[in-house]
Amino acid sequence: MIGGGKNNRRPKPQPLTDMEAVDLGNELSSYLSTVAARTSPAPGSGSACTYTCLICHSVQRDMFNLRNHAMSHMPEDSPVIRRLDSFIEPHILQQGPSCYTCFLCRRPIRRRYKEVRTHFVMKHLDVTFSA
Repeated sequence: MIGGGKNNRRPKPQPLTDMEAVDLGNELSSYLSTVAARTSPAPGSGSACTYTCLICHSVQRDMFNLRNHAMSHMPEDSPVIRRLDSFIEPHILQQGPSCYTCFLCRRPIRRRYKEVRTHFVMKHLDVTFSA
């Protein structure tokens, strides 16, 4: 069978478990907890909790959007970004000015390097929110 059979699907990326990845995930989780606040829904409303950015007061509807949004506030020269970049470097292949391949999940990333960072935070590092 040619094309979209089950055997042709990419495996679902799993968070990395080595100590460097765990430490980096914990550091990013700590950052996330300092720049956001969780808002509980009104009792009986049936809606889910939301997250509010404490920097720009933007409201994010879920954890996925919060992680993505919080990365936009992190300064390029911060120690966490430098650690993230050094962690990412051996796990990607740059194939052009805006084309990368992730070795962990074989996913092509055809955007700026910031999107590569976001890919690793979202798919391969265990970044959580703790109030």
